[in-house]
Amino acid sequence: RGNVTSVTIPNSVTSIGDKAFNDCSVLASITIPESVISIGYNTFAGCIFVKENFVNNSLLNAEENNNYWGAKFADIELDGLLIRNDTIIDCRGNVTSVTIPNSVTSIGDYAFVYCTSLTSVTIGNGVTSIGDYAFGKAALTSIVVPDNVTFIGKGAFCEMEETLKSAVIGSGVKELYATFVECSSLESVILSEGLETIGDEVFNGCNFLKRINIPHSVTSIEESAFAGCRSLESIVIPSGVTTIDYAFGFCISLTTVICKAIEVPKLGADVFEDMPLSEATLYVPAESLENYKAAEQWKEFGIILPLDKAPSAVENTRLPITNSTKLLRNGQVYILQDGKTYTITGQKL
Repeated sequence: RGNVTSVTIPNSVTSIGDKAFNDCSVLASITIPESVISIGYNTFAGCIFVKENFVNNSLLNAEENNNYWGAKFADIELDGLLIRNDTIIDCRGNVTSVTIPNSVTSIGDYAFVYCTSLTSVTIGNGVTSIGDYAFGKAALTSIVVPDNVTFIGKGAFCEMEETLKSAVIGSGVKELYATFVECSSLESVILSEGLETIGDEVFNGCNFLKRINIPHSVTSIEESAFAGCRSLESIVIPSGVTTIDYAFGFCISLTTVICKAIEVPKLGADVFEDMPLSEATLYVPAESLENYKAAEQWKEFGIILPLDKAPSAVENTRLPITNSTKLLRNGQVYILQDGKTYTITGQKL
């Protein structure tokens, strides 16, 4: 096991059995032909420097997908593959950049979890779903989710505590749950129109996030969605929001809330727990001003004023996300629209 560095499997082989290359710790290169239609359980477990060179879509379609548990890949070629659950789990130390081609349609649960050296990923336009914790505890500095993605699993980009600075979520996603929980260095986020639910713990613990524009399409903000966002200074709640659960607990810097809903949103328990409500200002539609002043929790704001008194600087320039191009340049996310370049916060360059 300790001496095998390279393997070429002939075309006569159709199946690779369980644990076939288990603990081949110096294996650096392996070529698997198109004749292979199945790979067994834990086939490459412990192959610290394996370079994946699969060319057959069917290789990862078996029910048992734990072929690479503990494998650490130095380089990854994913053309034509469906990235299954646990495909490259625990690839610590070597993977720094991954480009997922347009031929890939799904990134499975835990696919790149614990890839602690993975700083850059480009997601192809063919991907429509990203599984639970797919990039959890990786080291991405920024992420752009294409508009074709319609599903993002729970915790997909969670616990990148010191690395993730910016994120763009495309227009195909309807719901988010625990997406960026404990990404404590996250500074800027673009959420596209089309998003309907900001679910449980999406931004829980994102301590550097100062402001965010919630799309007009959002109707529900759920439990702990922004809990612990200690630097959050202002928030704009769109007119379509009807319910807000325990969403802003421990947002100790949140002093400006603009709520555009004419009908006062229903609140769960302790929505604004440990917020400095007596020092905070709430801006609401003029025709609903008295209703907010009488509503439980809302009435605790120190100052309640009509929307026309709201500072215009609170809401960033509305960025046209659809039919635009997102790109990474020197580790920063930029948006290209109608020949103009915008920063992630909506400022035109």
